[in-house]
Amino acid sequence: MSNQRMLKELYVRAKSPSVTPQRDGRYHLIVRGAEGEEIELLIEPCWEETVQLLWEGAPLFIGRGEAMASDQYVVGADSRFILSPGLLLEATALSTALECPRKHLANRASPPEPPGYNGVIGSLAHQLFARLVESKGEINLAKEAKEIIKRNHTLLAALRYPPSEEGLAMRLCPLIESVKGWLTELVEAHPGFDIRTERYLLSHRLGLKGRVDTLMVNPASASAVVVDFKTGRACGDHPHPDHRAQMVVYSLLVEEALLKGQQKTEAWVLYAGEPSYFPYRKVEWHSGHTCQLLNLRNKLVAIDLGRYHPSPVQQREVCSRCFSRQGCLRLWQSIDAHQQPDSPPPPFFTLLSEEQRIAPPVETSAQERLLLHFQSVRAEREHLAELSGELHLGKLEPKFKRELVIEQFKLTGKKKAGGWTELTFSCLNETQAEPGDLVLLVPSAAGKRGTARGKVKAVSGTTLQLMVQDEVEDPAWGEPPLQKIDLEQMERALFVGYLFKGEKVEGVSLSGEHSTLSRKEEWLNQSQREAVERALSADAPLVVWGAPGTGKTVVLALIIRELAQRGRRVLFSALTHQGVDHLLQKLKELGWEGFLRIGTPLAVNKTLHSYLLDPYLAGLSTRQLRERLLEVPVIASTMGTAASNPLIHSQRFDVAVVDEAGQLSEPATLIPLNRSERFLLAGDPFSLPPVVRSSAARRNRLHCSMMERLIASDSHRNRTLFFSVQYRMNREIIAFSNSQFYQRKMVADPSVADLRLHLPSPEIISPEIFPIIDPDSPMVFANLPAEVGAENHNPEEVEAVSQTVRGLLQGGIRGNEIGVIAPYRVQVDYLRKRIVSLGSQFPTIEGITIDTVEKFQGEEREVVIISFTNTSKEGFGRCWDINHGGRHRMNVALTRAKKKLILVGDSRLLEREPFYRRLLEHCRVVSAKI
Repeated sequence: MSNQRMLKELYVRAKSPSVTPQRDGRYHLIVRGAEGEEIELLIEPCWEETVQLLWEGAPLFIGRGEAMASDQYVVGADSRFILSPGLLLEATALSTALECPRKHLANRASPPEPPGYNGVIGSLAHQLFARLVESKGEINLAKEAKEIIKRNHTLLAALRYPPSEEGLAMRLCPLIESVKGWLTELVEAHPGFDIRTERYLLSHRLGLKGRVDTLMVNPASASAVVVDFKTGRACGDHPHPDHRAQMVVYSLLVEEALLKGQQKTEAWVLYAGEPSYFPYRKVEWHSGHTCQLLNLRNKLVAIDLGRYHPSPVQQREVCSRCFSRQGCLRLWQSIDAHQQPDSPPPPFFTLLSEEQRIAPPVETSAQERLLLHFQSVRAEREHLAELSGELHLGKLEPKFKRELVIEQFKLTGKKKAGGWTELTFSCLNETQAEPGDLVLLVPSAAGKRGTARGKVKAVSGTTLQLMVQDEVEDPAWGEPPLQKIDLEQMERALFVGYLFKGEKVEGVSLSGEHSTLSRKEEWLNQSQREAVERALSADAPLVVWGAPGTGKTVVLALIIRELAQRGRRVLFSALTHQGVDHLLQKLKELGWEGFLRIGTPLAVNKTLHSYLLDPYLAGLSTRQLRERLLEVPVIASTMGTAASNPLIHSQRFDVAVVDEAGQLSEPATLIPLNRSERFLLAGDPFSLPPVVRSSAARRNRLHCSMMERLIASDSHRNRTLFFSVQYRMNREIIAFSNSQFYQRKMVADPSVADLRLHLPSPEIISPEIFPIIDPDSPMVFANLPAEVGAENHNPEEVEAVSQTVRGLLQGGIRGNEIGVIAPYRVQVDYLRKRIVSLGSQFPTIEGITIDTVEKFQGEEREVVIISFTNTSKEGFGRCWDINHGGRHRMNVALTRAKKKLILVGDSRLLEREPFYRRLLEHCRVVSAKI
């Protein structure tokens, strides 16, 4: 009988957090498996710190567990004991918190700072080091340094006092020269090793991620060498403890992601600050170090999820030399003062005494509201971490997987584009990935190169174009971001806004400023003019509620122009790139081009590329960058960019203008507000809602926007302006949304109230189709009973919609006047293929738009056709489900048409839900049901 140990992986949940050591020194823990079965874990004492962190239901990954019986496993020193494996921590987070776990939260809680000089030097030096490695030492350092400096003007512009190009080059080249010789020796000593730079690695079996400076891998021997470059000095003959911790994590990631768990990794740290004859330090470690670091990782995860309150360090010298000391003391002293033994820590913002407050006290109602926000963000983060962990460890149910990942990859095209590689895949995609997003590519089981990341260039339901720098090998699936705005950034916004800044949703007074427009704008109606004048003179926040077609975007553009002309610096943000670009185009139409668009060319409208950072700062010296940046009166970006961009963090603004505010959770809205003195929110609370997946977060109303709360608040009601006159659609088209969402307050302007579709050639339209597109019926529901099938694809509706489009084209309607909306990307792709095939008969089809509801936000067309799609026997899919924003999504879809709205669906399915039943009844009342 073989004595070989049987090692196994488990993904389980803690049944009870109550664990005590047994006589054998081990901890006996009962957990539940995927099917609810009970499993006993015998945990060695080295994992005591993690055992003490557990809570009921805590997700756990057990790697290399030794099977003692079918329901009993030993978790030893060589095992992996990972708490909440879906929450991936950076390797640098562990090294930073090595001396004191409190630094972890303190660093995240502190206001974001622009990069300092040493940080910029470090970033540039790492890029130059990467070029040295890629060329195997065969580069002109001085020339390459100048090129790198030119490519990093964004980073340099964020410096308060940027040095000259010559000064930077003189600082960079000696750093790289000092390690050049030894690096050459290292490469020569490892023949047969593939060399890779800036390699991104992650593992859900470790709950860790990180980017390695240099990685050398020998596939034949399944061995690797990890090299990290540092611009400073070593700690005598040894690497710094935090650098050693970082390298151990990198080595573990390499072994897990690339070497299939084999422990054949060397780790070296190169110190550019050391003499050139001895710049390197080898990192040695054993299983005890691994346990120590993974225990620390689990501790930091518990802090992130609000499950653990770390005790203060006892060594005062640790605090005295800590760069996070000031923010850390502000945060943790207030918590410690109220911490009771054996009780969970209360939320940070309820703990500030009168003496400890940095700003005037927040009123009680605001404290309660912020408590909910903080708990909600953490609940959402915990939920997404569980989804990600189950996804990557193969435990997620297929029905949940579809909307989280892009599947069925097949490479169909590959070409070089500068320093990038453009890859085209056929795929199956129902995610919300859009151009500019980073997608994580997960290799198949046979893959040997680990995960890679690509930036989306173009995406649909069945195709994906990615720009990649990492090597990609046979991806099995891709994971786009689960949140457009990082939850850590939302959490930071709460800390900054309410602990460090004391934001009370108030603004500074501009009373005394002229509210008269600089030009006579006759086209403004009364409510629009009032909004502009109050925005220019208000001493408090202003909310502009722009229902569909009411001219909200152009009024916002006018407000921004007037503020900029008065010398005010404006930060404009919206959730989507489309929302940002739409307003900037309106701003251009108003004759104002004094703005800077921050974003990637992949995501920004081509008409605005000349306003991006690269062309805006082209040809300037490093010392001119900052001056030019401070001159621009308007900076525009998405909310995600505003949360992370150093240029925005390095500046203060007079006014923050936020569009699409109805789609943003309150913590997300705080991100630009924290950079400004006053703000204006604009949007529609009945447009697309904030995306929140956690039921606990939804119970705490994280899916409700700040705009929605302010509109409902008695104290802010007089600061809300509702635009009631709409200039887009026929009165019959707006009638249903008006009654269901806007309390019948919307009025169609006489210029559009009786709009009718004009058909130049109605006589050639087939008799079967004409009743659907008859101009005398502005709104039509075409009932199409369908066979039960897939939730995201309906071939009967594809054919019906394509025939309707054919009839419109026959009648003389041009393609750019037609919009087709479907809830799922797969249905959109089928519709596109079928409708585009009509182009051989109808050249006028060019310009037709076929897309999802999300992509039609802010758009309008003469004719809009909505394909409901759903035929699943289980009922509505997530898109139309009223419990997941289906009502708001439908409101957006219903209000895109100007003259003709055609609904195509199965009335039997729609009748099941009261909201859609009312929609059908409305169609019957206006004689629109066919």
